[in-house]
Amino acid sequence: MRERAGPIALVACLLAVVAGFGYLAGHGHAKAPPPEPLLPASGANASVEYPPASGWQAATEPLGVAGLTFGQPLVLGPHGVAARAGLIAGTLSGTASSPLPASFLAQLHGLPQTEVVGLANTEAYRYTGIQTATTVYTLYVIPSSAAVEEGVACYAPRTESSAMRTCEAIASTVTVTYVNGAAEVTNLTPEPSYAHQVGAAIGKVNALRDAVGGLGQHAAASTIARVASQVAAGFSAAHASLAPVQPPGVVEPAHSALLSALASAAAAYSSLAAAASSSDEGGYAVARGRVQQAEAALDSVLASFSLLGYK
Repeated sequence: MRERAGPIALVACLLAVVAGFGYLAGHGHAKAPPPEPLLPASGANASVEYPPASGWQAATEPLGVAGLTFGQPLVLGPHGVAARAGLIAGTLSGTASSPLPASFLAQLHGLPQTEVVGLANTEAYRYTGIQTATTVYTLYVIPSSAAVEEGVACYAPRTESSAMRTCEAIASTVTVTYVNGAAEVTNLTPEPSYAHQVGAAIGKVNALRDAVGGLGQHAAASTIARVASQVAAGFSAAHASLAPVQPPGVVEPAHSALLSALASAAAAYSSLAAAASSSDEGGYAVARGRVQQAEAALDSVLASFSLLGYK
């Protein structure tokens, strides 16, 4: 009569069976294939990589983006067609103190959301929340030391979020070639100490601007003269406080434009005060026009700071 196997023998048998299943599981299936290599696409100053499986390819005739002009653009689109969705990368023209051209900003109902992101070999400003009735946009702006900006635009119909995700994934691979003495701007993150100085000066100016806005149409000339003089002095003080401040390199054009706008506004309000004091109706009308222009210029400069990440 055979003896019954003891507990130790049973455990050994089970372990052998489990090991056998483990061997089959590890060797009965082929290894996962390596990821498909990305394909390159290059323009004059920028190159990207894209997955062949995405269906995106080099394309021509992209969708025109009102207010944005790209020099020597690199264009990609689904199946080589960039009419409805696509990517455009090229040198942006029309920029000055702002990362985005005024002609483009004029098409928007509000400023886009701004963040600093890392791309393949540089940092960029990323702008989202831009849309028309049919199309959504994500923009990337890559500044350089030579005041030359490389721009990347992703666009897709509002109903095709997958196309936008594909485009943004491709945009993250952008590599920029810096030419004509340009160099990479290494840090786009707003500098807190500079932001505090500008914010303090503009906060005081905005309080004075609110005082002007509170004047009624039938305010006495003497009241207008007094308030306008105070506002002019406030703009002059803001200019004096910011003139010696050294801004971060990427903010230098906006800082220079801000100083110019503050000086122009101070002069315009001084003219308004003088015209109101002398009851010069013709001079008062001209001064009001100068004030309106100066206020609009200041608002434009402050929008530039917002697009640079300064709130």
